[in-house]
Amino acid sequence: MHPNFRRQNIAKALYGALIPILSLQGFVKLFGVITLPNQGSIALHESMGFQKMTEYRDVGYKMNQWHHVGWWELTISENLQNPPSEIIPFSMLKLNNKVAELMENARTLLFLKG
Repeated sequence: MHPNFRRQNIAKALYGALIPILSLQGFVKLFGVITLPNQGSIALHESMGFQKMTEYRDVGYKMNQWHHVGWWELTISENLQNPPSEIIPFSMLKLNNKVAELMENARTLLFLKG
């Protein structure tokens, strides 16, 4: 995220809408890939329930230097025994009250000042 927009709840709002929508679509896992070091991104992901899986050393090249890259995992559905036969595309989700509520909650969070 661009430095001018950090610490404004944007990522939290996006994940707050994205995670339940992905669950409605039938996804069971979500992965966050973080260029390290990045305490802010780690804190965000862990506050959303992600857990660190692994770290690869010196595999990410960013801003003219090599970085470690960490992978965080979030289980968004416990339905691992009976996964859906196919993922429902977002465009096919019925924009029911639940989806509308999730999107409105994200919008509200984006415009909170404080």
